[in-house]
Amino acid sequence: MHLHSFTYDYHLRCIYNYISGNPGVNKVCDRYNVHQFLDDFLKYYNKAPNFARNLVHTDTLTIKDLVTEGRQLFEYLLHNVNQYDFKVVEMESHENEPEYILVQVTSAPQVSYKDSQDQQHTDDFDITLIVYNLCAPFSPKDNILHLKYYLLLTSKR
Repeated sequence: MHLHSFTYDYHLRCIYNYISGNPGVNKVCDRYNVHQFLDDFLKYYNKAPNFARNLVHTDTLTIKDLVTEGRQLFEYLLHNVNQYDFKVVEMESHENEPEYILVQVTSAPQVSYKDSQDQQHTDDFDITLIVYNLCAPFSPKDNILHLKYYLLLTSKR
């Protein structure tokens, strides 16, 4: 048994179950701060363990010189989630205002990939896109949209 890989996969599966709303398997408390967990998780696991079946990737996207405030544009996305096939998940914040993430879950059947030992595999994955409005280092009133996103691939086996 590969304990490091198991632990990595277990935590990503728990987060996937929480944000996808799978009934009966929610092992995470309500309003859990998903983006903060994923940031800490990625600091600990800067590379996925060799035998892990799941994967998480993060990056940022900055769009400058908008005609509206970046915060206003993100709030528009929050209020029009159905139009973009997202759902909103509310999170606990350290301040009095709640924080929100946008979540989109899709499935990809029969994805072929090579593992760390260069062996070919085919598997079914759930693909989860998590989008967070990362205001820092900009002011919320700036005409800049600064998003952080996480791409989570969760093996169905």
